[in-house]
Amino acid sequence: MSRLLLIAILTLFVVCAPPSSRLDARAQAPRPAAAQVQAVAPLKSTLPNDPDSVKFLVIGDSGTGDRFQYDVAAKIVDARVRFPFEFAIMLGDNLYGSEKAADYVRKFEVPYGPLPGVVEAVTEAVAGSHRYPDLGVVALRDKLAERLGVAADRIATGCGSVALAEHLAKVTCRDGDEIIFAWRSFEAYPIIAAVAGATAVRVPVRIGHCAHVSAVFERPVPPDEARSLWASFPGLKVIDDPAHGRFPTALDADGIDDVLVGRARTSLVNPRGLLFLCASDNLRKGAATNAVQIAQALDELAVRVARRAR
Repeated sequence: MSRLLLIAILTLFVVCAPPSSRLDARAQAPRPAAAQVQAVAPLKSTLPNDPDSVKFLVIGDSGTGDRFQYDVAAKIVDARVRFPFEFAIMLGDNLYGSEKAADYVRKFEVPYGPLPGVVEAVTEAVAGSHRYPDLGVVALRDKLAERLGVAADRIATGCGSVALAEHLAKVTCRDGDEIIFAWRSFEAYPIIAAVAGATAVRVPVRIGHCAHVSAVFERPVPPDEARSLWASFPGLKVIDDPAHGRFPTALDADGIDDVLVGRARTSLVNPRGLLFLCASDNLRKGAATNAVQIAQALDELAVRVARRAR
């Protein structure tokens, strides 16, 4: 009789236990073996499954090992038979309440060494560290020339864009020459002008900027084709009338949301290069509406993905 009473009390305790107690009890229960996981209904994949496409899995944190995670794993196994992804990207920290800086280092940095490719590259570099550096950057220039389809003597190298701008200023500027640039702009421009012996001329900008873009494509893109593509893209406005001197300027972009683009022309250095100007109201478009439009685009993408997953 006492044994039956004890069983009844324990049963009542389990049934009436608060949710947190049930979670603790479930977390402490032994994990089911893989063979015990029930089969799940196969999923229909609407993703592109071309033979030469890169396929991968993206999954959130793996949880605490509850039954739900085993059901997800069974679906992943079933999906991989029909959609053979090559690798998986794990999202989430899996720290579960312990989120101090030391916990991230302990879990994600300390257990793993550098990638094998990093070790190989460092070892190869150390083996040649006794040699003088290649001041002409011959090997890099040859590789770039081969990739871009131009002569190596048409390629200039430097430690970033600042060094290249400094080299250009030193070669082209003489005493009394002026370097004109928008201000406020890149902080290095006045320094480059002073080093080259030129006079820095700062042009104040109220609301926007105009940028000169040099793009290189896999094939030549004629200016007419570029203008047609730009005109069909929402948020872009083409201003390109060389005969009448019409091209994008920051003043034209004042107070509008569209990004202005134009003055398209083929590069004289690279036949696959396209040069053009673009201008926008940075205060209105860049600082104000861009963040809102990006958030809206992400929401629309999430809705489309959710619909396809049903």
